[in-house]
Parts: sequence; structure tokens; C-alpha cells
Amino acid sequence: MQYTHFRPAYSKYPRVSDAIQQTMETVMTGQAPVDQALAQYQKTVTAVVGADAATTA
Repeated sequence: MQYTHFRPAYSKYPRVSDAIQQTMETVMTGQAPVDQALAQYQKTVTAVVGADAATTA
């Protein structure tokens, strides 16, 4: 294949990817404002990867 998209070979990546999708859906469907959705995303990712691997912006 000339063009491919590589997904990281990181065992926790599928759960992080799912959290991204859930956060986007939450905001796009009006279930929560951006700041609230991002706060939940941060909690989820921290739980998945561990506090030592999670960063905040």
C-alpha cells in the first residue's frame, strides 16, 4: 500500500482512542460543554495510562 496510517503499538491506545471519541461525541451532541467533557477525558486517560504518564495542557 502506498499510503497507510499507523496506529501506535501501545496496549492502552485503544482505550485512549475510545476516550477521545467519547469526548468528541459528548461535545458535538451537546451532552456537556467543552470544559466539562475535557475534565472527564483527563480523568479517564489518567486512569488508563496512570498519573505518571498523563499530562495536562
